[in-house]
Amino acid sequence: MDETRAKLQELVKQLRKLSFPSSPIDVEDAQFVASAFERYLTGKAKTLDAAFGLAPKRGAPRKNAKHEAIARKVDKLRKEGLP
Repeated sequence: MDETRAKLQELVKQLRKLSFPSSPIDVEDAQFVASAFERYLTGKAKTLDAAFGLAPKRGAPRKNAKHEAIARKVDKLRKEGLP
């Protein structure tokens, strides 16, 4: 695991060094990725999903098949003019 963290830290350094126009990667994208990896490596984000802003917020309901079925039923009733 330490080797992986070291590689990620090196990647962050390399991404921070990129500059326009010589960079093959968009500089804004590189900075976004570097910041996300830094949040993960410093412990500010517990997972990479959270570091990249992909984790659901705390207390947010999880979507599942039951919720989808209820939503479809409600949508159907609304379209039929029922409350």
